[in-house]
Amino acid sequence: APHLSRGLERMSSLPYSTIDGEPRRGRRVAVAVALAVVLTATVATLTHKRTHESSSASQLDTASSAAPPTTSDKVEVYIIAEAFCPNCKEHSYYFDSLVMSPESAKSGLRDVMNLKLEQMVIDGWNTKTDTGMCEKGRWDCEFSRFQLCGQETTKDSDSLDWWDYSRCLYEHQAEMIDYYYENNGDSPLLMHRITSTCADDAGLDSTTIKECVDTQGNELLYDSFKRIGEMSNPVWIYVNGQRIGYHEDWLPPPPPPPPP
Repeated sequence: APHLSRGLERMSSLPYSTIDGEPRRGRRVAVAVALAVVLTATVATLTHKRTHESSSASQLDTASSAAPPTTSDKVEVYIIAEAFCPNCKEHSYYFDSLVMSPESAKSGLRDVMNLKLEQMVIDGWNTKTDTGMCEKGRWDCEFSRFQLCGQETTKDSDSLDWWDYSRCLYEHQAEMIDYYYENNGDSPLLMHRITSTCADDAGLDSTTIKECVDTQGNELLYDSFKRIGEMSNPVWIYVNGQRIGYHEDWLPPPPPPPPP
């Protein structure tokens, strides 16, 4: 994956700067994730190749043009996030730039990866109203439902196009937080416009996603809440069940260098 290798080299040398005016804190953990994905994917691909090399010559001819590894050979990437979490947005930016879409091109790593993006309900679940209590209020939870339904409505496809939809939602996160959280906006029109545009851009059906949000969204969010709640020490990212350390990710950026 030459694009990915160049992206890693470029990103690993970047100084701290900003994404939408916010300090970039995610570089260390994102690079670690990218490296873990690359190394594990390489092992999976080599294992797949060696399995075919043990076959007969005629089978080798077939294997040379074989499809990508089967699900059992794929790398399992599991991400825990929040819809209105700025740090999660930064992670999505780096994960997309380094792994999913380096140099704005869909990476071949998508073919050897199973990806799951959970949505955390950080303040618990209100059993009386059967609603989640998300960190930045009910619209934070509603945006999480759209995130989950992007995955749910494409679960029967081998494509990870839902990631492009989710990444687009994160790109619009600051606008959503400003309206719904900072200024207590209460109209669904902004959210529906952004989610529809992102679905169209990713090649997904916005109507199907909205129907999922209305009929299954709360159940999907509760299931995500339960899965995360059963984890003894949830962290942002796992690769093949291996926790990726993230404590350095919360360190503040270093002070700017003194003027010349």
